[in-house]
Amino acid sequence: MFKNIFILAAIISSIISQYNNNLTISETSANAAPSTATYATIVAVGDIMFHENQITSAYDGKTYNFGLPFEYIKEEIQSSDLSIGNFEATVNPNRKFSGYPQFNAPEQTLASLKELGFDVLVTSNNHSLDTGIEGLLTTVKCIRKFGMLPVGTGEKDMPKHVIQDINGIKIGILAYTYGTNNILSGKKYADYINLIVGNKIKSEIEGIRKNCDFIIIYLHTGTEYIRTVEKSQPDFFKSIADMGADCVLGSHPHVARDSETYIAKDGREVFINYSLGNFISNMDKRYTDVGLMIKLVIKKDASTTLCSAEAIPLYRYRVDNKISVLKCEDALNLPDINNINKEYINQVNHELYYISIPAQKEGTVANE
Repeated sequence: MFKNIFILAAIISSIISQYNNNLTISETSANAAPSTATYATIVAVGDIMFHENQITSAYDGKTYNFGLPFEYIKEEIQSSDLSIGNFEATVNPNRKFSGYPQFNAPEQTLASLKELGFDVLVTSNNHSLDTGIEGLLTTVKCIRKFGMLPVGTGEKDMPKHVIQDINGIKIGILAYTYGTNNILSGKKYADYINLIVGNKIKSEIEGIRKNCDFIIIYLHTGTEYIRTVEKSQPDFFKSIADMGADCVLGSHPHVARDSETYIAKDGREVFINYSLGNFISNMDKRYTDVGLMIKLVIKKDASTTLCSAEAIPLYRYRVDNKISVLKCEDALNLPDINNINKEYINQVNHELYYISIPAQKEGTVANE
């Protein structure tokens, strides 16, 4: 298993190295005209949550600093061309700061996420209306204030998708939620938040397809704290792929779930993850301290292909209310991780790590 992973990781490293050394690669032969290829690297993570004690511990007496938990993972986020996360909170300056069940975080959370390297934040989730429609709109405004882009919520008549041009590759991002915690408010403000409605998703994918080379969909759905994928979810996620999505990512369960590569009806190879789990939170339930970081490498020449997709397990390390987010393999090297925790981290790392290199025709390899 690890030999296969090492070989495939080496191939990914070679692809990225080639991309870093020269964004445009020319290939010539005696019988073929020169062609060019460009590459884009994307990182996507799951639920970004700030509970009350996270907010309290970030205050130094003068201001809030939320950057410390990310020191171990900062390089991974910053080194990608495009980084995406699910911001599961509101930022409403007219309400007091709060954690569960109605999240309202200081705007310094967004400043730290921008410094960390995030470019796009998903805002359509069950907490979108935690501080009302006012909070939904102030959150979108604050995200833009700090130089990032919201996706999934916004003004009534404004587009709620994002299209980013990365090295000549146009990446489209759409996001949808099953609903909000206040069901009536969710329906009332359906024009401000993308709800999961099949025909709507299909229409919006088709609407941006002509302007995009690659489309990523976030789906906020699934049973909380359950690691097993519900029987209905694979068919649902795959139906979104068949609508034209090139990558489908799940959020909401707060625990990480399996990944797979799906062959869509039109022959495209689509990466699917059924739940990214938490990127950062202060939840106590077992497995809520583990999330996934998805790394995609996309290539464009005559057509656009997914060169590689990797699901890397992350661990939230917590001691005395101090939190750090790091890769599971790095967490094993922390000096004060005991054998019980090492066994747990090894287990989830083994179960959740996934790598696929469909464009290289090497097949799909997962942990065995």
